[in-house]
Amino acid sequence: MDKRVKFDFEIDFSNGGGIQGQDFRLDIDGDDISDAELAESIVKDMRLLMVEKVRILNKEIITEKHKRKPLDEDRRVVECFWAAMNANDFRSAGELLHDEFVLEWPQSGECIRGRANFVAVNEHYPAAGPWRVTLHRLITDEGGVVSEVTVTDGATTGRAITISQVREGKIAHQVEYWPDPFEAAAWRSQWVERMI
Repeated sequence: MDKRVKFDFEIDFSNGGGIQGQDFRLDIDGDDISDAELAESIVKDMRLLMVEKVRILNKEIITEKHKRKPLDEDRRVVECFWAAMNANDFRSAGELLHDEFVLEWPQSGECIRGRANFVAVNEHYPAAGPWRVTLHRLITDEGGVVSEVTVTDGATTGRAITISQVREGKIAHQVEYWPDPFEAAAWRSQWVERMI
């Protein structure tokens, strides 16, 4: 069973003032957490600045289901999505989409609503060959998963930034940006390097 810590806290700020919380609860890994680790977690999670002192009071470890989902679950779903896209297995990619899935393409002003439409658009796309997707980066936080990919069909290559929101273990919403490449300006060549 999951463990949580229930506690009260008082925080003093170096510029005056303070805040306090009663019966606060946080998910913890393991069976215990020190007061110092708990104080650090509060300050980090609440994004507090100028903290002078944190007092932890009435700390109790309780058995209760964790309320936050681990961020690595969202990351895993998005990694599986890109793997299915790279395999051109659009139906498998579609199975990773929530029933209320929406994909927005701001540059074209289009919106794809629903798993079936997503699969159909990809299956009918007039590609020159199979799509190959290279995943460059994934950044995960409480707001979602941002991925940077290069996509090519052998004739056309594009770079995309996709912001995915995962709900109930499925991708519920994506906003995808396909920026157009542009020529480097000669006037700034002395200060920049060419990317390979």
